Amino acid sequence: MRHCSARAAARRGAVARDQAGYDVVEDPNQAQGRRRPRSGFEIKFVNLPPDMEGAWTRSHLVSGTIHINKEHPDFQDRMEYSRQGRPRFHRSSWGYLAATVSIHYKDQFLSALRTAARPA
Repeated sequence: MRHCSARAAARRGAVARDQAGYDVVEDPNQAQGRRRPRSGFEIKFVNLPPDMEGAWTRSHLVSGTIHINKEHPDFQDRMEYSRQGRPRFHRSSWGYLAATVSIHYKDQFLSALRTAARPA
């Protein structure tokens, strides 16, 4: 696989991604490419305080973005940090991340099934 710039990929009619997270399909017959939403979720790591009862939120889904709480005790237990203080992922932290993200995919899938099963 050859890596190239987005501009070079666009000249060949390939798919590029814009800053808003959309795939831009370049069509040589049109002045501008078509925009289509990207499949999947964005993932962002955020610092969320505990709620009013003191319970921690692992993550939440907002507008197609999964916000993972870096302050959650389970997240903190699984993270390792470099000497410079940068977080480093290892087997345990990747497992935590996969489990957290898969919960949101499953919820989205079940929600779509329930919506499709409702009589019109």
